Amino acid sequence: MTDLEESLEEVFDPSATETSFRSTEERLSALSSRLEELKTAKTTGYYQVIQLKTALQQEREFLEKNLEPITASLRKVSALRKEWSKEKKQWSQWQASQDEDLQIRAVQSTFARAQETISKARTTISQHLEPLLAAEIRGGDLQARTYSIVSEVNDLISDRSGVVSIESSPPMLSSRYFAQFALELWHELGQGIRAVTLPDRQFFARQGWVVLLQVLLALALAALFLRSRQSLEESEELRSLAKRPFALGVTVSVGTLTALYTSYPPTWHLLVRVFGWIALARVVGVYTTRSTHRWLIYGLAFIMITNELFQVLSLPLPLFRLYVFVVALVGLILCLWFARQSHRRKDSPWYTYGLGLGSLFLMVVALLEVSGQADWALRLLDSSLSTFGYVLVVWLLIILARGGLNWAVYRSRLQKIAVFRNHGSRIAAQSSLFINLFIGSFFIVAILTIWHVYDSPVEAFKTVLSLGVTLGSHRITLGLLLAAAALLYGSFVASLAVQTLLLEEVFPKRNVEPGVGLPISRLIQYSLILVGFLLALTALGFTLTNLTILGGAIGVGIGFGLQAIVNNLASGLILLFERPIRVGDAIQLVDLPCEVKKIGLRSTVVTSRDDADIVIPNSDLITNQVTNWTLSERRMRLRIPVGVAYGSDVPLVMRILKESAEGNLSVLSNPPSSVLFLGFGESSLNFELRVWIRDFLDRFRIRSELNQTIDSRFRSEGIEIPFPQRDLHVRSVDESPGSILTVPGDQPPDLVVVSSKEKDEEEH
Repeated sequence: MTDLEESLEEVFDPSATETSFRSTEERLSALSSRLEELKTAKTTGYYQVIQLKTALQQEREFLEKNLEPITASLRKVSALRKEWSKEKKQWSQWQASQDEDLQIRAVQSTFARAQETISKARTTISQHLEPLLAAEIRGGDLQARTYSIVSEVNDLISDRSGVVSIESSPPMLSSRYFAQFALELWHELGQGIRAVTLPDRQFFARQGWVVLLQVLLALALAALFLRSRQSLEESEELRSLAKRPFALGVTVSVGTLTALYTSYPPTWHLLVRVFGWIALARVVGVYTTRSTHRWLIYGLAFIMITNELFQVLSLPLPLFRLYVFVVALVGLILCLWFARQSHRRKDSPWYTYGLGLGSLFLMVVALLEVSGQADWALRLLDSSLSTFGYVLVVWLLIILARGGLNWAVYRSRLQKIAVFRNHGSRIAAQSSLFINLFIGSFFIVAILTIWHVYDSPVEAFKTVLSLGVTLGSHRITLGLLLAAAALLYGSFVASLAVQTLLLEEVFPKRNVEPGVGLPISRLIQYSLILVGFLLALTALGFTLTNLTILGGAIGVGIGFGLQAIVNNLASGLILLFERPIRVGDAIQLVDLPCEVKKIGLRSTVVTSRDDADIVIPNSDLITNQVTNWTLSERRMRLRIPVGVAYGSDVPLVMRILKESAEGNLSVLSNPPSSVLFLGFGESSLNFELRVWIRDFLDRFRIRSELNQTIDSRFRSEGIEIPFPQRDLHVRSVDESPGSILTVPGDQPPDLVVVSSKEKDEEEH
């Protein structure tokens, strides 16, 4: 029983909806009266009926929201009732059995207490169930009444769809149109003005939190922009934040939080739109350098506000048609004049084409009004103006997003992070692309809704994403493709971001060697890409079984045609984990000395001495012999051969070589330098200077310095560096010098070149 009472305490109290249901009844009565007036009116416009239908839909949504807790509580209480009914049935069956043990007096008293507890529980459940049922019945009646009124409104729309274009919307140049300006027209105008309702206490009680949230957001953004005004003025894209902080705060607040309203009176909707359009015009006006552009934006805001005002006042159709015609005619003249001025100034083609397209739409609106197609003219005008307004909003959002990214990357505290300091432009470009695609997708959905392709943005969003094709038992939709592309692209971006963060932030601060950090970061990068690829395939509807089949097919392909690629991939993993070659190592492939620049999973990029990038398959680095001069350390021994002429002072030569090495600051003192007398050459005494240097890359510079020093010392000490010499022996030649010259055709003498070594042997 205690558990039951605790469960019933969580049940919703239906008395809380009494006030809400009473208010709904009053509003439905007012809407029903308004429907009767529209039925009897002869000049009812399309928007008045649509406005009534919108109000009814809001009431229906409000009723559904109020009935949700009642329905949930009913399910819970009904479940408790069934549970206790089942309990009663079990005790009754047990008591009705013929078992002798059940005839004991103690057992009988237990049955009595159980029946009493069950009876109390059922009574308590009924006490909670009855008001819930009553509230649900009342809410259901209100829903039925709402559906009935909506059905009547739909019938009125169907009935008036032909009447509006034939009877209520005669051509403007006909006598029937001017006959509508009678006393009844002005009487209907007075009825529309008197029917305007201001927001009441119930509206603020239900939606006051949204109003408060909008005000607080606008003030908070304005305060933030004012505080950062000095830094914001330095950015061309964010100058509106500094010049119009309050207007931009109101624009963001109205544009983002208005959708939170579940229902609101037309007057409050008008008030929100007035603030929104005025604020938007002031913000966009900051980015316009010409007064004509600024007045064009202000004129658009004025027209949109006037449209809202006339629709709230339920302006009679003849007057509204006259207003639409005047707006279309004046707008057409202005657009043509602006287009002419733009063509003379050679402005952007997009601006000129936009003015031309606007002129075409306004001309069509004017012709439709003159011909009597009032509804089509109003829809076209509203859709065109709303589209232009959304274009301004999207343009402003893109500018602010780009400026905000640049400010965050280049001027905020993120500059203290090496990743943002070194890759700021790349991060801003990637983020800007993603934001532009996000804004563009919502713009497309909004345009489809504005032009009445779909009734609501939610419906447009769902319908567009559900477009696709069926392949076998799978249906691939646009939403799935976008989700898969987002996952795959996100995995690439995340992998690059993680790799950059590890290599430039984490590993340097922890003194991790580049050769160790690179394999770790690469492994994490490839793992993230693999996870993104698997998630993308899963989003497209591929199961693990399909992935296994696909893996088997890929394995067969690998076995036949991708052996070299797999070999390179496996070699790449060996290079990353075993690390026989690291980034920055000085290696030599056969006769090609180079430096490792990048180790990839399939190939390695090296830089030659001529600063040329050479791509080498990883398998060549694993299977072939590679000399790594800097594998264990970058220190190396440098050998410099030196030859001097015969007869030179050997101890002096060795001392000069030793002093030349010790006098060079780039030569290491430990291990010490050494000089060796290697032997006797053909023309020289051969020595070798052996020194140790700190970095392999400095070997050519140090060799050059040592050679210059040795040459200078040898010159100062008179030590000669010989060059190869040869002795020429002539055999079978007459003593007469003239016999050397022979006539043509005669046999020349034999000339034999004998080296100095052979000469010495002959003399001995």
